[in-house]
Amino acid sequence: MGTYPSLNAVTWQPTGPWDGAWKQGVEGSTGIRYSEERSSVRTRSGDFELMTPIYYTQLESPVGNLLLTLEDEQLTNICMSNQKRTVKVQPDWVQSDRHFRTVARQLEDYFRGKRRTFDIPMRPQGTDFQMAVWRQLSRIPYGQTATYGDIAKRIDNPRAVRAVGLANGRNPLPIVIPCHRVIGANGQLTGFGGGLKNKALLLQIEQSL
Repeated sequence: MGTYPSLNAVTWQPTGPWDGAWKQGVEGSTGIRYSEERSSVRTRSGDFELMTPIYYTQLESPVGNLLLTLEDEQLTNICMSNQKRTVKVQPDWVQSDRHFRTVARQLEDYFRGKRRTFDIPMRPQGTDFQMAVWRQLSRIPYGQTATYGDIAKRIDNPRAVRAVGLANGRNPLPIVIPCHRVIGANGQLTGFGGGLKNKALLLQIEQSL
């Protein structure tokens, strides 16, 4: 039915801010001179190092308001307004719509039923176990579902069903990393940070409910 998301577009390990382009103070791939947009912090030696800015924006969607964050041109969070796992905007974050144009367009296409996969550089951060679970979530095809037991078996830890559920709930990039496609062993909808109503809506969009 659906196609597998391209994992080539996903960066699973955190990357440092010291890429060669911005070290030299030249323009990055987006044409933005990052050296002028990054804040600094004093190190133990007394020198200043530039820090990567965290950009954020908010989008309206069928599942409510979404708070998105981005760092090093990689998406780090999608947070629904009614989620238990909340992300609060910090004073040093930079509000920007233009940094999220591609993400916003792809999400809009998804909600309209015109997109099945996402081609977005991402940087989810978690434990090795959580990363393993999230990789398997990304391999659940559009329009299909898997159980928590299925995911546990796919990470070669069939007894870790409960731990898989917890990792599923800690997914920092719902929708894009489709934790909504995981259901209970009895086929019932269970456990979704954005609420079961939104989980059902996402599955209805994909016509898998």
